[in-house]
Amino acid sequence: MLQILASLLIFLNPAVAFFTPSHAPIQDASQVKEKEAAFINFDDYRLPLAENIFLASQLIPAYPIRNWNAAEPEISAKIAFVFETTRQRILWQKNGLREARPIASLTKLMTALVVMENAKLDEVFVVSKEAVQTPGELGGLIVGEQLTVENLLHALLIESSNDAAVALAEGVGNKIVLDLSLSRVKSRDSNNINLNNFINLMNQKAKTLGLFNTTFTDPSGLEASDQSSAWDLNIIMQEVLKYPTLQKITQTATFDFKSVDAKFSHRLTSTDKLLGLYPEIIAGKTGYTEEAGNCMILAFRAPNNQGIVISIIMDSQDRMVESEAILQWTKEAYLW
Repeated sequence: MLQILASLLIFLNPAVAFFTPSHAPIQDASQVKEKEAAFINFDDYRLPLAENIFLASQLIPAYPIRNWNAAEPEISAKIAFVFETTRQRILWQKNGLREARPIASLTKLMTALVVMENAKLDEVFVVSKEAVQTPGELGGLIVGEQLTVENLLHALLIESSNDAAVALAEGVGNKIVLDLSLSRVKSRDSNNINLNNFINLMNQKAKTLGLFNTTFTDPSGLEASDQSSAWDLNIIMQEVLKYPTLQKITQTATFDFKSVDAKFSHRLTSTDKLLGLYPEIIAGKTGYTEEAGNCMILAFRAPNNQGIVISIIMDSQDRMVESEAILQWTKEAYLW
């Protein structure tokens, strides 16, 4: 609104465009006379509207405006990053944004993106013995049960099920035919061909998105070689937010579902304990391995509907407390 009013003022009175903080005050009468001469028949020198708007924009601060009364957040995370997506602005950062580090279950965000591009939500995948034997107890999937892709995505993103990650990867990998010689992941044996097909797609997607510090070697994030940077994770989350289904899943605190034949029931509880406490949160994902430490990514609405903010912490002592602190700080440290 301020920008519109300023632009109108300049359009009606172009002289306003010359009153910027960079102009020194007039010191003597000769300067006054010289200045007056410059304004004779000023209509002949009226700037085009677009240029007037540009000049007006220089007088108006770009939102959000930093409130320097709010000190920077003090957190233990080795890397932290706050990014406002509407204006593509970095609001705060701690340490190297392009440093590749293990990302644990944040890997599952890329797994979900590849699934969305290569499978339909109502497709049915069978949970294999290999999927259930994947380390990790979350999800509680059962060998041989048939589940829709949509329900597997819920298990993947709400409860961070490693079983669901492998089941999805095997299901999608079985559908595609790739030249494995081009894969960045070497096939261990013939039983892992489907899984390797999927991992190949994950790395292809990373390349397409321009993620130069990201590499995937499994769909769940268990391996320390699943690595990315805070900058790349920000891009991945922005892609996730383009899918309403994924956004809805990642803001769901609890979810119940059954196998296709209704023989098996599952209840999921989100690993993101901030859901429900802050209605502005629209998506989130946690991750932990010994190599990665506690990681977390959040997407939340900025105050006054001024866009979406993404916060990322990597290797934190307490991912919930520190993600919450960053969310609160973002609202206080900037005028929206």
